[in-house]
Amino acid sequence: MIDYFRVPRTVSNTDDALHCLQAAFIMTVETLSDIVVSDLEAEQITGFKSGVETWPYRMLSWLSGNNFDVIHVDAISAQGLSVDPRAELVRTGFDNDTIEYFFKISDFKAEAQAIDECLVRGVEFENRLPTLDDISVRIRDGWLPVVALDAGILTQEDRSGYQGHMVLVTGWHESRSLARIQDSGPPARWNWDVPSDLVAAAMRSPADSSGTITFVRRTTGSGARNGTQ
Repeated sequence: MIDYFRVPRTVSNTDDALHCLQAAFIMTVETLSDIVVSDLEAEQITGFKSGVETWPYRMLSWLSGNNFDVIHVDAISAQGLSVDPRAELVRTGFDNDTIEYFFKISDFKAEAQAIDECLVRGVEFENRLPTLDDISVRIRDGWLPVVALDAGILTQEDRSGYQGHMVLVTGWHESRSLARIQDSGPPARWNWDVPSDLVAAAMRSPADSSGTITFVRRTTGSGARNGTQ
């Protein structure tokens, strides 16, 4: 196993499992820079709302506006989501129950504004299914992968349906058979070596057309932490 990144401070998810994005955000920023982010600041920056999951676009906008390079590879088109969220979610393959859930918890006007800010600030959106090749290639070039997936599949537990989750991939086995995961939980699992085919399966849930990876690195000359090993 090769460790490409060392996380200086691990941040656990809350018991309600709704702060995985905020935990991933804090660990990403602190791994790649000398910036320290509190739990409250992470909630404010990412637009956390009590009781619901968080879309990533405010996080992406902040990162790009604070001297981080961001590539967001996603089966969901950010531009499509900002124009017609229902049509874009249908196109991506989500079932009706999942789509109605997204509309129940989401303020898509606010998400559209965050997406516009991402575009102005230079976030690079790639509208396609991400692959394990994306991780193995880009991690060697100094990009820290933040991967969205199904927690139940990743942990091989019955969690009564899809549970959106976010983890960091900080290392990769030379044979590509294992990925080193930093999982905020609950329960948290640090330096967790997971079979790569299990990571791939967890990325392709709740539909085969699902998949999201955000690649982040500190912009050259902006006080980057030497996180790579």
